[in-house]
This record gives sequence, structure tokens and C-alpha cells, in this order.
Amino acid sequence: MGQDSSPKKWSLKEQRATYLQWFAVADEDGDGRLTGKDELRFFAMSNLSKPELKQVWAIADSKQQGYLGFYEFMTAMQLVSLAQAGNEISHDTLSSADLERLQPPTMEGLAKKLKKNSGSKGESAIVACHPSESPIPAISSLYGLIITPLFYNIPVTI
Repeated sequence: MGQDSSPKKWSLKEQRATYLQWFAVADEDGDGRLTGKDELRFFAMSNLSKPELKQVWAIADSKQQGYLGFYEFMTAMQLVSLAQAGNEISHDTLSSADLERLQPPTMEGLAKKLKKNSGSKGESAIVACHPSESPIPAISSLYGLIITPLFYNIPVTI
């Protein structure tokens, strides 16, 4: 019998967990959002061209805020993955994609950054919740602080 060559399903919960780790690496200043400076360094690891990355940013930053929060970051990562698979970068491509079968993009050098980041002692407890979910703020045992979920867009200084 032949093996199923279709990509493994990747649940929304698994995507959130993975992309939350990636977001922590990309958000170098820890303000809970990616600005152009953060974005440029992180997204360059995808090896997409600058015009492609501009298109990814334009779609992901749909509210034209000039930054990406966590859920916009997830959208950007999905677009990068689609682009790496040879798809056009567009709203239509994203809306018609089977996101549960979409694998994470290849990000050159990310594994090394994740390993370095996992050893940092100043890691905060950020909870990624969709606005329709009932968020419960996380309590960081390291600092005894209540840190609000990302969708509030309240910078937290530690």
C-alpha cells in the first residue's frame, strides 16, 4: 500500500503555539508588536524577495496600523508559507487555502534563534487569544506581574 503524501494536519492550537514562539523571537524589543524594523530582520529569513515581503506586510497589516500584532503575524506567516510553495500572495490565495494542511514556512536561521531565545531568563508569559475568546490574563511566576493578552495592544515593560 502507498503512503498518503498529503501534508499532515496542523491544528490552530499547534499553529498558535509555534507562531507564538516565533513572534517572541521576531519582537526583539518585546512591545507585543512588530514594526518595520522587527519585521525586516525576521521576515528576511524566509528568503522571499523584498517586493514579496512588501505584499505580505500589506495584506497582514490590513488595518494599516504600521505594525503587526500576534494574529496579523500569524497571517503573515501563512502568506509566507503559501508564497514559498509557489502561490500568489493575495487575499484570495489566503482565503482559499486549507490552513490546517499549510505547513509553517521555512525560516533560515530560526532554529538557532529559537534555541537562544529559549534560554533567556526574561521571557514573559504572553497569552495569545483571539478577540472572540474569553481571555484570562497570565501571571508570570518570574515577575509576579499580570500581563494582558496581545490583542489589547498594551505594551508591558519589565
